[in-house]
Amino acid sequence: MGTRQENRNDTSRQPFWRSRWAAAAMLSVVSAVAITCLISHMQAFTVLDGGERFVISALTDDPTEAVRLAGVTMGEHDAVYRTGSGNEVTIDRAFAVTVTVDGERKQLYLTGGTVGDALKKAGVNANDYRLVNAAVTDTLDAGADICLESVLNYAERTETEELPFTVKTEYTPDLAKGQTKVVQKGECGNVTRVIRDTLADDEVVSSVVLSEQRTEPTEEIRLVGTTVGKAMSPAPYEIALNALGQPIGYEALKVGQCTAYTNDRGLAGQWTSTGRPASVGVVAVDPKVIPYGTELYIVSADGSIVYGYAIAGDTGGALTSGRVLIDLFMDTYEDCMRFGRRDMNVYILN
Repeated sequence: MGTRQENRNDTSRQPFWRSRWAAAAMLSVVSAVAITCLISHMQAFTVLDGGERFVISALTDDPTEAVRLAGVTMGEHDAVYRTGSGNEVTIDRAFAVTVTVDGERKQLYLTGGTVGDALKKAGVNANDYRLVNAAVTDTLDAGADICLESVLNYAERTETEELPFTVKTEYTPDLAKGQTKVVQKGECGNVTRVIRDTLADDEVVSSVVLSEQRTEPTEEIRLVGTTVGKAMSPAPYEIALNALGQPIGYEALKVGQCTAYTNDRGLAGQWTSTGRPASVGVVAVDPKVIPYGTELYIVSADGSIVYGYAIAGDTGGALTSGRVLIDLFMDTYEDCMRFGRRDMNVYILN
């Protein structure tokens, strides 16, 4: 018995979804669904630009984007906003306004508002100026020129401040203890400022320094001595001295004019009025002021000249007349001339 071979290429028996017709049908359905979704998400916008109206549909919720899609050109300072409850978009076109303050002009752009709004945007404090041609509440118009004049007055003044000099102290053994020498004189400097005051009702409300010139002070340099003078007449016992060579312990202090005398060249005798040999350490006094035999220590106030230890053992006319407090005996005429006549501190030790 004969058999018939099955034709495996027979498409009449293939499933429906594997046929080309089925594929085309499915594509149509998907496209229809996509178009339906797209249409459902599109919004209709009405763009109002002055007297012109544009109606568009767009896949956006941004009014600015809707204006762009409508092909409307916007300026840098223009504004866009929605009006009404729907998708009506209005374009506010900006216009130029000039604010003139004391002759200085400044241009700015606004879409509306009042003169006060323009002043605020220009950074002008209306309280500092007087409006010449408008009021703060006036509505702005394109091309408006708002003029203001300052109600403030300005005055310039010059102010000089003294800058004190400083003092630098240096110590030196080349000067006697306590002696001072100025080697560089100090001079004050100054600073001169030009100041502009802003006045309202003749009262200064603010000030600004326009310029400043400085002259720096010159430092003063002073030398202070550290060396105490050497005593012409050393003490026979230790006498405690302070930093200026002055005795620390004593009974009394007399300050007065002192002179010097000597028997060099035969200018005086070899013996004093109390019978003591005339020598360094024996000094002439008024015995009514300083009794004979009183132990003394004689030194200048700055410690630079030190006669030293002495005994009151002589007198003379200058002493008894009160013209001189002490007459100091010295070895040579030259020593007397160097000493001359000067004030000395005379410490009474006992």
